[in-house]
Order: sequence, then structure tokens, then C-alpha cells
Amino acid sequence: MNTNSFTVYNASAGSGKTFTLVKEYLKTLFSSHKINKYKNILAVTFTNKAVAEMKGRILENLKGFADPEILLLEPPENLKDQHQMFTVIASELTLDTMQLHKKAIRIQDAILNNYAAFDIVTIDTFTHRIIRTFAYDLKLPQNFEVALDTEDVLQEAIADVLVKVGEDKS
Repeated sequence: MNTNSFTVYNASAGSGKTFTLVKEYLKTLFSSHKINKYKNILAVTFTNKAVAEMKGRILENLKGFADPEILLLEPPENLKDQHQMFTVIASELTLDTMQLHKKAIRIQDAILNNYAAFDIVTIDTFTHRIIRTFAYDLKLPQNFEVALDTEDVLQEAIADVLVKVGEDKS
């Protein structure tokens, strides 16, 4: 059975978006039979800071879930946040905590051994990938560059016009 594979979360600052996104990402990983499910997940956010935070929190939670002390009723202080997430995910997925712990070890190892496939990116990066993929169809040069600095783009355009002065009557 194929479930909805596209979810959008829209919320204001400070509303717990990152917690929710991390929880849903982890639930997707743990509910799959494939250890490499992360290769089939694309998480898109707006800033590089948000990308780093998302990746960091996911890895931090996996590390905590993989720690044997997470299974204690009162885990050490350094695992309190992960323990909260651990119990929420175990409850929502109705998974045995030992199963969740063992799977966390395997998922963490898989991600760390193929970190490049751990795909959380900015909307700009995602758009750039699509444009690069269809560069030929869009009649763009294969080696096109994206410039975000208006001043640089303006200077390059002026230089191109000046080079053509005297060659092209228009």
C-alpha cells in the first residue's frame, strides 16, 4: 500500500517545527523495513542553518537511541531529550523499545557510512539540482553557474556588452 509521500508543515517561529520535522523524519525511518530508507527521503527547508540543525538533531537522536542507557527508565541527564523523542516514537509506532534501539544502531551506521545520501537541503539547492538535471531541455549550457551577487552579475553583463562593442551593430 502506497501512502502519501509528500507532506508540508507550515508553522510560525517557535512553534516546534523542528521537533515535529525530526520526529516525522525518524518515524519514517523506523516504520520502514529498509535500513536505507533515508536515501528515499528528501527534506527541503529554507536556510543552511535549518539544514544543519535538522541533520544535527536527527543524528543526535539516532546516537541517543543507539545508546544502551536509553532503555533505562531514568536515563542519564545527557539523554533526556532523546529519551523523550524515543518514547514518543516508540508509542506512536507501537514498537518495542528494544526493537527501536537495535534499529537505531543499524540506521545510524547506514547514514554515517553513506552521509552523502542523507538528503536534507535548502530550497535553492533543490531547485538548482532540478535545473541542472534539465539544463539541456532548458537550452542552458551544461556548465552554467548560479550567481547570487547582483553586483557581480551586473559587472559581468557590462563586460559582455563592452566586448561586443564594434562587433555587433545592435
